[in-house]
Amino acid sequence: MNILIVIIFLLLILLVCLRLLFVNDYPRKNQNKIKFTTGDILFNSYNRYVSFMTQSVWTHVGIIIVEDDEIKVLDLERKIGRPKIMTLTKWIKNNKINFLGLRKINRELDNQDIYDQYNKLSNIKYKTIDTTWKKYMLTRKYSGILRREMMCSEYIIEILQRINIVKKDLDSSSFLPKDLAYNIPTEKGYCYKDIVKISI
Repeated sequence: MNILIVIIFLLLILLVCLRLLFVNDYPRKNQNKIKFTTGDILFNSYNRYVSFMTQSVWTHVGIIIVEDDEIKVLDLERKIGRPKIMTLTKWIKNNKINFLGLRKINRELDNQDIYDQYNKLSNIKYKTIDTTWKKYMLTRKYSGILRREMMCSEYIIEILQRINIVKKDLDSSSFLPKDLAYNIPTEKGYCYKDIVKISI
């Protein structure tokens, strides 16, 4: 029995490694040639545990805010455990990123709408990788709007739902980082382009 568990574990690790190799299959763009827009979604891959649990190379997300030609990222910052807005350069440094993914939105969002939700959700805590997080990953049962902790993907979807960009058919707790990479159910008039890999 123990041997079977070890074999299954090794196979899962192999699957993760293969997915990391496939990241090179994404269309690639140079960061300096991209015109970022408020509402674009950034992805990175820094956490092997999350990659293993979700079977995806994309493990963390943030949303772009462009203000006075400065590119900022809002996300649920894992180091401080709270929502934070920082420059793109600092976001990349903080997350020790080797590569980025980007999904561009077709229409620029209003900065103030995002700031308003940032202030309203300022007490949300980052869901750490603990027993609760593992249990959630397996059961997908959640406490709905009463929760006080979120993963980064939940936080971004919650904001986009509150400003009527993403449909509210599913609770934000239904979304993992990989879901934002491939399936964002937007309201009419909005859509996200396919993910591209950004060279840093």
